[in-house]
Amino acid sequence: MLADTGWVYLRYFTAGEKGRGLGARLWTHLRDEMTAAGHTRIIYDVEDPAQPGIGPAEELVRHRCIAFYQRLGAVVPPVHGHLPPQGSAGHPMLLMAADYVANTPPAAEDAERIVLAVCEHRYGMAATDPVVAETLRLSGPSYSRADPTFQ
Repeated sequence: MLADTGWVYLRYFTAGEKGRGLGARLWTHLRDEMTAAGHTRIIYDVEDPAQPGIGPAEELVRHRCIAFYQRLGAVVPPVHGHLPPQGSAGHPMLLMAADYVANTPPAAEDAERIVLAVCEHRYGMAATDPVVAETLRLSGPSYSRADPTFQ
């Protein structure tokens, strides 16, 4: 739970068999349980397919992961430079968010709230932390519904 936001941070989700629908069924069950418990949004990190130094095979896996979540209603908010602390990922990640109660994607202006909630309540980083401040600075121009990268 991310404090009093009503949101949940999902640390890790995977299904062993790809392409057989198991992941979608598990996700649907998870979503139903979270919404039944009163949680309105699920937020999680995903690895960035544009990360320098990864090979084509890994890039494809990451694109497929994002596409999977998008098929299930999630979006990639316009957050740039999200850097979980060392020991977590150690490299920039993308954030994804899914709103299942309202059944609408998070608004672009929610991006700052998402960053602050994850950094503070998942990673224990204050808004004044230089890493958090840099993420907000890098993401600032994107807080607009007109941003074509916001899906």
